[in-house]
Amino acid sequence: MMKKYIILLAIIFLLCSCNRQEKLHQITGSGIGTYYSISYTGKENPDMSQSVDSIIRHISSQFSIFDTNSLVAKLNKGENLPLTPDFITVFETSQRISEITDGAFDITVGTLVNLWGFGPGREKRASPELIDSIRKIVGYRNVKMEKGFLYKENNSISLNFNAVAKGFCVDKLAEMMKTKGYQHFIIDVGGEVRVSGNKNGIPWKIGIQVPTATADGDIETDYIFFADNKSIATSGNYRNYKEENGVKYAHTINPKTGYPAQSTLLSVSVLSDECMIADAFATASWYWGLRNL
Repeated sequence: MMKKYIILLAIIFLLCSCNRQEKLHQITGSGIGTYYSISYTGKENPDMSQSVDSIIRHISSQFSIFDTNSLVAKLNKGENLPLTPDFITVFETSQRISEITDGAFDITVGTLVNLWGFGPGREKRASPELIDSIRKIVGYRNVKMEKGFLYKENNSISLNFNAVAKGFCVDKLAEMMKTKGYQHFIIDVGGEVRVSGNKNGIPWKIGIQVPTATADGDIETDYIFFADNKSIATSGNYRNYKEENGVKYAHTINPKTGYPAQSTLLSVSVLSDECMIADAFATASWYWGLRNL
């Protein structure tokens, strides 16, 4: 009788354990010019916010074009500095994607981005003459890395990692989470997302925003799907643009033409194992992926 009682208790305990829902913890904040949100299950870590902020500051110190003390800002000014391991990783990945997309994705587009008023100065100075002049120095083959240093064919070349840095930041945060022993989480940095595991046995749900007519339009989603151990990045021209005389100029600059990307699409979303890869291809797809996918 005692043995049956013990077995019954064990079964009840097992059933209770299976039905127990782990609490969901969330961290939110801002960095690298956007917001971030991380949700995870398991034991709450009181030091998690500090770890997240540390990674975001580290990414910003290397890739922010708005921080005059960042590594990329100093390189753009012509300083000859040794590259960090993270910078080398992002640079090599960017160059590989540029090769795959025949230059549709190009980190040397920075000078054109600045010209159209989407850089640090925020002043639009684009003219056909200036665009034609700058286009001559734009091209991913005009920059290379040797022995941990960057070499530019022309000192006026300006690098811009905005189309890949957020995705890389998501990947670094995911790496940190797993190092700390967390396997079930979802990370969102400015709309670039990576999920791992599940939420109490249920796959994480991801929603894709409905493109809006204006930059400050209400945020809504019309497509929600379940994801498991995947990253998704969305590139859209409905939030970040400039309007002049009734004409909208998108922030995504076509390195081939020197002008903002022209497309009937309002947004493109890409799934990949790595968020950095999804981020870059989402940008390139405006004028490459639609012809080649």
